[in-house]
Amino acid sequence: VRGNASIISKGEYSEYRFDQISGDNIRMYFNGNAMQRTEVDGSVLCIYYVAEEEPSGLIKSSSINAIIYFDDSAVSDVRLYGSPVSEYHPENLIEGKEKDFTLPTFKLYEGRPKKEELLHIRKFE
Repeated sequence: VRGNASIISKGEYSEYRFDQISGDNIRMYFNGNAMQRTEVDGSVLCIYYVAEEEPSGLIKSSSINAIIYFDDSAVSDVRLYGSPVSEYHPENLIEGKEKDFTLPTFKLYEGRPKKEELLHIRKFE
């Protein structure tokens, strides 16, 4: 993806938690159907939620370039290059305020029909 590229992934624990990354260019590498790594070049901004058994917060980062490695479709390592800056926000400061933690290019459109609703309507037409 070239020019003002973004990747958004639905997180867990809340309908408003989205892992997000943006940069000038994004390249994704696959091994079969499995993602191996994603390389983000230029003006990297990243927001991702941290959770083990329970949500524990989020990390906001910026850098010049980044590489995200995957193992079994889950992020296994994030490497930031070129003056990286990261800040951790604990869960008690973000719970219920997830909409405040989005990238500038992220837009949440609410009120969209759900897939199940559309499929239900089509069955009867």
